[in-house]
Amino acid sequence: MRFNPGRKMKRLIHTSFELNA
Repeated sequence: MRFNPGRKMKRLIHTSFELNA
């Protein structure tokens, strides 16, 4: 895997919160 799981997860969580807000 090329992408960083940690960074990707953080980004995904942030986006999820923004959408849920």
